[in-house]
Amino acid sequence: MHGFNKDNDRKILPRWRSFDKTLKLGELNSVSPARIHHRNTIDFLFTKKVDWEKNRTLGHASDFVGAALTLGKEKEATEAALFLLQSKQNVSPWAIELAKRTITNSGSVDQVTSLVELDETVLHQRVNTLRNLLRSEPRDPITWVELSLSYAMLGQGKQAERSMVVALQLATNNRFILRSAGRLWVHLDNPERAHDIVSRADITRYDPWLLAAEIAIGSLEGKTPKFVKAARRTINESRYSPNHISELASALATLELTAGNLKKAKRLFNQSLKHPTENSIAQAAWASRQHKSIKFITNHLEGWNAFEAGFWVHFQNSKWQDAVSQCKYWQNDQPFSSWPSVFGSYVTSVALEDHTAGVLFAKRGLIANPTDFTLLNSLAFSSINLGDMATARKTLSAIDSAKLADQEWLVLQATRGLLEYRTGNTDDGFRLYENARSKARKIKGEYGYKLLSMATVYHAIEEINSHSNRGDVVIADAFRNLKKVDDPIFKVLEDRLKMLVENSKGIMMPDRRG
Repeated sequence: MHGFNKDNDRKILPRWRSFDKTLKLGELNSVSPARIHHRNTIDFLFTKKVDWEKNRTLGHASDFVGAALTLGKEKEATEAALFLLQSKQNVSPWAIELAKRTITNSGSVDQVTSLVELDETVLHQRVNTLRNLLRSEPRDPITWVELSLSYAMLGQGKQAERSMVVALQLATNNRFILRSAGRLWVHLDNPERAHDIVSRADITRYDPWLLAAEIAIGSLEGKTPKFVKAARRTINESRYSPNHISELASALATLELTAGNLKKAKRLFNQSLKHPTENSIAQAAWASRQHKSIKFITNHLEGWNAFEAGFWVHFQNSKWQDAVSQCKYWQNDQPFSSWPSVFGSYVTSVALEDHTAGVLFAKRGLIANPTDFTLLNSLAFSSINLGDMATARKTLSAIDSAKLADQEWLVLQATRGLLEYRTGNTDDGFRLYENARSKARKIKGEYGYKLLSMATVYHAIEEINSHSNRGDVVIADAFRNLKKVDDPIFKVLEDRLKMLVENSKGIMMPDRRG
């Protein structure tokens, strides 16, 4: 049985991309100095300038240029930017990009859509390149963040942490670094540390991008975020451009939605979409899936690299190939996240029965998430359907069933049942599927019905294919459970089961709504 993630709780966590892509998307554009705490701005930039003029190294130049760009004081750092561009030493590409942006003050771009196939060999080469850059200039915080991201993409959490700690020590009030750090520790299942890092930074209460991150990360722990009042004041004062407050409005909208204040949530979501980030679009699309009264206009998908939101729109419209295409871009955009890999494998394997693609999605996701249960189960499921029983057994043996939640345990039982059926052990397969279905009946709500329906459908399919004389009860149970689920992928499963029943018994099954 293929597993799937819930879609009922999404936070607008900061995206973590490479520095150059983040820069191109406009997420590091300066906010007006008058809109930040003026004394802090002067002191912070002055310190960076003095350090640069005193030491005149690549690291100090990069720090000064980065601070000037963030605070909208590019002209003050022109000399340092030229120093970076004219240096014949081993200057990091991100420092060069900063310097060019400082001098030319070029605008952002709308599309960053290139697909890059990143396998482990490529990622290890990237780590080596970044480490060589740091040997030449160990004080470059951006390169430390890039190294951390590469380690995270390789599933090397400890190395990612160590690299990010160095970056934070070198630049304690940098928007890019703070948001990246917050996302890293959330990825490593330590939201408390993520929140502590973002909330303690001096600049957070004055930067709408960091306020949004603080609220989203704080909400993960079920606690009231620290700067909600400051965030609401920032939104109400209307001092920032719509793009700067897009994610902040979205974060506040999510808080209101959770609290049941639908009217306020709608207003804030609308505000977040005036000049949205891709993340804000994905959050608004998610909200529309939770509450039908919240409308999401698909025009927002145009020109914003809205791969996650695009995936869900196509998913809801049963456009499976388009959904997979968007999922590939989503996976490429957030390669350390398990979500695009899980959903990509889910659609290819369940809706399209393209198990080769399902294996590729799962393997890509497992690079960064080697112990993720859903991805391991997905790989085993697709491998079984490809007849690769050796890989399936090896993958299933890597799962520690003692640490699984109830819903994960039942999915594992069903997948093991599938393996037994396909290797001729139908009695063991029947028993394992029955265990899964029994556990699913105890899980309340729509998610429980989905788990029960999927387990029962796949059990019924195996009973039909094994020409068993005990499958009628399972088949009837499958159709009965499917009536309780309103989800396009389950309609695919129902149609598939109907066809199998018709072919095997020569009877027409009733329409699910009949």
